[in-house]
Amino acid sequence: MELVLRFIVFLSLEYESEFKRLNSVDVFLTHVMREFIKDSAFDYAGKKQLFENTFRKIDDVWGNEGALKFRTSPGTGKFSISFFEAVALGIAQNINNLPPDDQLKEKINSIGSDLKYKEAAGTGKNAKSRIPALLKLGENYFKKS
Repeated sequence: MELVLRFIVFLSLEYESEFKRLNSVDVFLTHVMREFIKDSAFDYAGKKQLFENTFRKIDDVWGNEGALKFRTSPGTGKFSISFFEAVALGIAQNINNLPPDDQLKEKINSIGSDLKYKEAAGTGKNAKSRIPALLKLGENYFKKS
Protein backbone atom coordinates (compact mmCIF):
# COMPACT_ATOMS: atom_id res chain seq x y z
CA MET A 1 0.00 0.00 0.00
CA GLU A 2 2.81 2.39 0.83
CA LEU A 3 4.38 1.87 -2.60
CA VAL A 4 1.10 2.72 -4.32
CA LEU A 5 0.82 5.82 -2.14
CA ARG A 6 4.43 6.79 -2.91
CA PHE A 7 3.71 6.37 -6.61
CA ILE A 8 0.69 8.66 -6.50
CA VAL A 9 2.10 11.24 -4.12
CA PHE A 10 5.53 11.63 -5.68
CA LEU A 11 3.96 12.13 -9.10
CA SER A 12 1.92 15.00 -7.62
CA LEU A 13 4.66 17.56 -7.92
CA GLU A 14 2.59 20.40 -6.50
CA TYR A 15 3.47 18.95 -3.09
CA GLU A 16 7.24 19.17 -3.66
CA SER A 17 7.67 22.34 -1.58
CA GLU A 18 5.80 20.73 1.33
CA PHE A 19 7.99 17.65 1.07
CA LYS A 20 11.12 19.72 1.61
CA ARG A 21 9.69 21.21 4.82
CA LEU A 22 8.75 17.94 6.53
CA ASN A 23 11.16 15.80 8.51
CA SER A 24 9.64 12.43 7.72
CA VAL A 25 8.52 10.71 4.52
CA ASP A 26 5.83 8.90 6.52
CA VAL A 27 4.44 12.19 7.85
CA PHE A 28 4.54 13.68 4.35
CA LEU A 29 2.75 10.69 2.79
CA THR A 30 0.06 10.77 5.47
CA HIS A 31 -0.38 14.53 5.07
CA VAL A 32 -0.76 14.38 1.29
CA MET A 33 -3.04 11.34 1.47
CA ARG A 34 -5.34 13.31 3.76
CA GLU A 35 -5.29 16.21 1.30
CA PHE A 36 -6.26 13.83 -1.52
CA ILE A 37 -9.16 12.48 0.54
CA LYS A 38 -10.46 16.01 1.15
CA ASP A 39 -10.09 17.02 -2.52
CA SER A 40 -13.33 16.22 -4.34
CA ALA A 41 -11.60 16.97 -7.66
CA PHE A 42 -8.76 14.49 -7.09
CA ASP A 43 -8.50 12.28 -10.17
CA TYR A 44 -8.57 8.80 -8.61
CA ALA A 45 -9.44 7.14 -11.92
CA GLY A 46 -6.60 8.89 -13.73
CA LYS A 47 -4.04 7.95 -11.07
CA LYS A 48 -5.28 4.36 -11.08
CA GLN A 49 -5.00 4.23 -14.88
CA LEU A 50 -1.47 5.65 -14.79
CA PHE A 51 -0.43 3.10 -12.17
CA GLU A 52 -1.94 0.24 -14.18
CA ASN A 53 -0.39 1.45 -17.46
CA THR A 54 3.02 1.85 -15.81
CA PHE A 55 3.10 -1.63 -14.31
CA ARG A 56 1.59 -3.18 -17.42
CA LYS A 57 4.49 -1.68 -19.38
CA ILE A 58 6.99 -2.94 -16.83
CA ASP A 59 5.44 -6.41 -17.05
CA ASP A 60 5.50 -6.24 -20.86
CA VAL A 61 9.23 -5.55 -20.99
CA TRP A 62 10.39 -7.34 -17.85
CA GLY A 63 8.10 -10.36 -17.75
CA ASN A 64 5.18 -11.46 -15.59
CA GLU A 65 6.96 -10.85 -12.32
CA GLY A 66 8.50 -7.53 -13.31
CA ALA A 67 6.92 -5.59 -10.47
CA LEU A 68 8.47 -8.03 -8.00
CA LYS A 69 12.00 -7.53 -9.33
CA PHE A 70 12.70 -4.03 -8.04
CA ARG A 71 16.27 -4.31 -6.91
CA THR A 72 19.58 -2.55 -7.32
CA SER A 73 20.99 -5.06 -9.80
CA PRO A 74 19.74 -8.19 -11.52
CA GLY A 75 19.72 -11.24 -9.31
CA THR A 76 20.27 -9.60 -5.92
CA GLY A 77 16.80 -10.49 -4.69
CA LYS A 78 16.76 -7.42 -2.45
CA PHE A 79 13.99 -4.86 -2.82
CA SER A 80 15.23 -1.31 -3.37
CA ILE A 81 12.95 1.64 -2.71
CA SER A 82 15.36 3.83 -4.69
CA PHE A 83 15.15 1.51 -7.69
CA PHE A 84 11.35 1.55 -7.41
CA GLU A 85 11.28 5.36 -7.25
CA ALA A 86 13.59 5.82 -10.24
CA VAL A 87 12.09 3.12 -12.47
CA ALA A 88 8.36 3.14 -11.73
CA LEU A 89 8.09 6.91 -11.42
CA GLY A 90 10.40 7.51 -14.38
CA ILE A 91 8.33 5.24 -16.58
CA ALA A 92 5.09 6.81 -15.32
CA GLN A 93 6.37 10.30 -16.10
CA ASN A 94 7.08 9.19 -19.67
CA ILE A 95 4.25 6.72 -20.19
CA ASN A 96 3.37 8.29 -23.57
CA ASN A 97 6.98 8.93 -24.59
CA LEU A 98 8.90 5.73 -23.82
CA PRO A 99 11.55 4.11 -25.98
CA PRO A 100 10.80 0.79 -27.72
CA ASP A 101 10.40 -2.18 -25.35
CA ASP A 102 13.86 -3.66 -26.02
CA GLN A 103 15.52 -0.32 -25.24
CA LEU A 104 13.29 0.22 -22.21
CA LYS A 105 14.24 -3.18 -20.81
CA GLU A 106 17.92 -2.36 -21.24
CA LYS A 107 17.39 1.01 -19.52
CA ILE A 108 15.62 -0.65 -16.59
CA ASN A 109 18.39 -3.20 -16.27
CA SER A 110 21.17 -0.62 -16.48
CA ILE A 111 19.88 2.27 -14.35
CA GLY A 112 21.45 0.78 -11.22
CA SER A 113 24.87 1.24 -12.84
CA ASP A 114 24.24 4.85 -13.81
CA LEU A 115 26.49 7.29 -11.93
CA LYS A 116 23.63 9.74 -11.29
CA TYR A 117 21.55 6.90 -9.85
CA LYS A 118 24.40 5.80 -7.60
CA GLU A 119 24.91 9.37 -6.38
CA ALA A 120 21.20 9.90 -5.66
CA ALA A 121 20.52 6.49 -4.12
CA GLY A 122 23.79 5.98 -2.28
CA THR A 123 24.05 4.91 1.32
CA GLY A 124 23.30 7.68 3.77
CA LYS A 125 21.23 9.80 1.38
CA ASN A 126 18.25 11.32 3.10
CA ALA A 127 14.84 11.22 1.50
CA LYS A 128 14.67 14.99 1.00
CA SER A 129 17.53 14.84 -1.46
CA ARG A 130 17.12 11.25 -2.73
CA ILE A 131 13.50 11.37 -3.89
CA PRO A 132 13.63 14.59 -5.95
CA ALA A 133 16.93 13.48 -7.50
CA LEU A 134 15.55 10.06 -8.44
CA LEU A 135 12.34 11.58 -9.83
CA LYS A 136 14.35 13.89 -12.08
CA LEU A 137 16.74 11.12 -13.09
CA GLY A 138 13.87 8.74 -13.95
CA GLU A 139 12.07 11.44 -15.90
CA ASN A 140 15.13 12.06 -18.08
CA TYR A 141 16.46 8.49 -18.17
CA PHE A 142 13.30 6.83 -19.51
CA LYS A 143 12.31 9.52 -22.01
CA LYS A 144 12.38 8.39 -25.62
CA SER A 145 15.46 9.89 -27.29
